[in-house]
Amino acid sequence: MRLRSNTESAALAALAYVPFLLSRPGQVSADSRLELTLDPGGVVASSLDLWNPEVGAGTVPHQGLGYLFPTGPWFWAMDALGVPDWVAQRLWWGTLTLAALLGARWLLLRCGTGRLGALAGALLYGLSPYQLAFTARMSVLLLPWAALPWLVGATMRATRERSWRAPALAAVVLLLAGGINASSLLLVGIAPVLWIVLEVVRRRGARAVLTSAGRLGLLATGVCTWWLVGVWLQGRYGLPVLQLTENARTVAEWSSPPDVLRGLGNWFFYGRDAVGWSLDQAQDYAEDPLVVAAGVGLAALAIGLGLVVRWAHRAYFALLVVVGTVVAVGAWPVGDGAPWARAWLRATEESSLGLALRNTPRAVPVVLLGLAGLLGAGIGALPRPRWRAVGAAGAGALVA
Repeated sequence: MRLRSNTESAALAALAYVPFLLSRPGQVSADSRLELTLDPGGVVASSLDLWNPEVGAGTVPHQGLGYLFPTGPWFWAMDALGVPDWVAQRLWWGTLTLAALLGARWLLLRCGTGRLGALAGALLYGLSPYQLAFTARMSVLLLPWAALPWLVGATMRATRERSWRAPALAAVVLLLAGGINASSLLLVGIAPVLWIVLEVVRRRGARAVLTSAGRLGLLATGVCTWWLVGVWLQGRYGLPVLQLTENARTVAEWSSPPDVLRGLGNWFFYGRDAVGWSLDQAQDYAEDPLVVAAGVGLAALAIGLGLVVRWAHRAYFALLVVVGTVVAVGAWPVGDGAPWARAWLRATEESSLGLALRNTPRAVPVVLLGLAGLLGAGIGALPRPRWRAVGAAGAGALVA
């Protein structure tokens, strides 16, 4: 059993790293901050101070503090070891993908989907097109996506144990995933919050669940205070970045339910101008019938299996799909949406908090995790090993 698990882990690692290493060898992408490859030590040093005299005539940098950990130290260590810049960058992307793959498999195994079901669900989650809008452009925003399965699994353990071990694990995950963008972390935080709410509703020991949630909240606040204070100061004294960048109407143009269920819905992914698409892959996802059918079919398969499978965690993962989709869709379609969409659009235009949360498609990882769970449970519930193998292979083909 251990040999089989190690073999699967090695295969997932190959899926995570090899494609990136084969993509344009020797070329460095302008990902996140170009200084990460040019001067990673300088990035770490500048992150220690909320005032940067080297930008303009001096300013409070936007999101600069978040590079203090873990992104800055990663590239600093790679530079110190003499790893070529393009290799360090590809290894960073691969590590994010591997963390998502292994986290989803670990979570689904804990939830009882069986080995092949967990593997199929992990492929759906970790190889989704969600990351295409960020990889090579803003990969630091993928940290919450990579961390989400680990965070949910730690929350599940925390609400059913009376120790501090699981809350501490969740705090470590938050420490690794937070710092760059508070709204991205907050939107994926819907998933662990839904678990706590569901546990309170369906269990008699609500007091014990809330006590565990208190431990989680206490440690989470402790490990996030360093960057939350920095984000608040940057927002108060820095440039009005929220008011000068995309608004909710721009975001909502592409956040349709079918796109969200495919793992997309990000306005930045579909951007184009007179020259063409902003991202080469976007045209296929928008216009290729086979690619569109595979994405929609995978989501439909997961939902269909979720309707018929008997599984202890079915309600929770179905709730992830429903709530995550509603949140990710946000204000779509602008001007002709449901009351929720109109209220959300109004909130983003009238309050700073709403404006900070305008990028609702960053809740798509919640939807993907729900679909991964339903798919994995359905495949794991098939009565014969051969059927489970065929089901996992078919799901893997759709993912590919």
